[in-house]
Amino acid sequence: MNIPTLFGMTPNAVFNQLYAALITYVLLRWLYQRTSKGEVMEALSFISFTRHFPAQNLPIDWLSEMAASLKGEGSLTG
Repeated sequence: MNIPTLFGMTPNAVFNQLYAALITYVLLRWLYQRTSKGEVMEALSFISFTRHFPAQNLPIDWLSEMAASLKGEGSLTG
């Protein structure tokens, strides 16, 4: 894992940063899988998705499918 800067040097600070990274990964993976099941025109790999998502420059078909999949299902189990 490439972590350029740590929040702190105590064991709790390191564990908190690792847990935050793990939670972020799981949520992004869930969102990618849920969106890629829909009708998207442009295929994106998970790596490409994670690079475009924070910069907010995903293709419009991905954005609309993401909004539709999140709006359509009220539960996280979908």
